[in-house]
Amino acid sequence: FRVHISQRADVTCPGNDTVVVCGPDTVFYKFSSTSVTVLTITPPAFIVADSIGLPVLSSGIFNLTLIGSGPCGADTCSFFVDARINTKPTVVSGRDTTLIDCVVGQYCVPFTVTDPDNNVTSITGPEGTITGNQYCFTPTGTGEYRIIIRATDACGAVGADTTVVRVVQLVADIFCPKRNAESYGLPR
Repeated sequence: FRVHISQRADVTCPGNDTVVVCGPDTVFYKFSSTSVTVLTITPPAFIVADSIGLPVLSSGIFNLTLIGSGPCGADTCSFFVDARINTKPTVVSGRDTTLIDCVVGQYCVPFTVTDPDNNVTSITGPEGTITGNQYCFTPTGTGEYRIIIRATDACGAVGADTTVVRVVQLVADIFCPKRNAESYGLPR
């Protein structure tokens, strides 16, 4: 007769994780097992080969327990996933303002960008990419300038804010004394 000695069941879970997904999605985690004939995982997670799939339909913390059973007993392991659905960045630019002067020089619009997911990839203004926390420009004349600051994150979500800068350039008035044309040597 033959004697077969089985090893005890052993399962090893992945480590805890924090993940941001751009929208509803499924994330996968590798696990390992030996001497296991039946595997189960806490729903809504599921098992595909040597991976655990976790559907993320809304933000939340998922506590998952993997159970592996075999001829010589069972083993369990647990891990959690803090999954969040991406949120767009928030942009707050300076107050609307009016500049009044004969010559209006460079003006800077301050702004702040916040993103709970910390995945902002670019900040742009009317003339392209901005570095720092202000957008500076020199008005070209009297008028209304709409300064739109946009922040885009890794998921393509965009947050924006607009500051309106009204510019009034004063023109000096020149008054000439009232004389007739002849007094200036001009023909009538």
